[in-house]
Amino acid sequence: MPKVIKKKILKKKAEPDEEVKSEFLKFKESLREKRKYIKKITFAGIVVVVIITGIIFYLFNTSKKAEKLFVEGYNLFHGDYMKKVIPDQERYGKAAKLFSDSYKLSPDPVKLIYLADTYYRLGLYDSTVKTLEDFKKRYSDNRYLMPLYYQRLGIVYRKMGKLDEALKVYDEMYKEGYTLRDLALKESIEILNFQRKKDESQKRLEILKKEFPDSPFVRNE
Repeated sequence: MPKVIKKKILKKKAEPDEEVKSEFLKFKESLREKRKYIKKITFAGIVVVVIITGIIFYLFNTSKKAEKLFVEGYNLFHGDYMKKVIPDQERYGKAAKLFSDSYKLSPDPVKLIYLADTYYRLGLYDSTVKTLEDFKKRYSDNRYLMPLYYQRLGIVYRKMGKLDEALKVYDEMYKEGYTLRDLALKESIEILNFQRKKDESQKRLEILKKEFPDSPFVRNE
């Protein structure tokens, strides 16, 4: 028997309009999702900008307030622009408070040096040493101000009668190669003379004359 030929049933293709409509709907949905994403990013960006602006505003105001406190302390410390005479003890006490508050708001090495100087003038030698050591811990890389640290620490140790400690400070000041090395030698010579250590004193005097012939401390010896 002859084979029965089966007719292939062809699937009906989607109408062009329907395809276009389908693609358009997909595009529209994709666009909707992108808009949502953009809105999220925009909102997050606005939040970040607001936060950054707030931080900058806060830092600006804090810095401005810290500067104002420091200037007030500076004027009190030096006795400038005073409308009435204030006893030294009271004046330095107020200056110390202002320097301390200013430093807390906006840390700065100069403020610590001034705070240490103020404590020294108040006779608070332990606080002076503590403040100077804090300065060294935080700002030992500041070669411009480190000589002032050594100079002041040496002075306060001498005032406290800790001459050996003062000698160590001046020795370190000289060896570290900072400016005022001639001052370090001069101060150590004075201490050694007071301790009646003439030989050591003479050795340092020779070093002072050899390394710093133009130093004003040479002419005074």
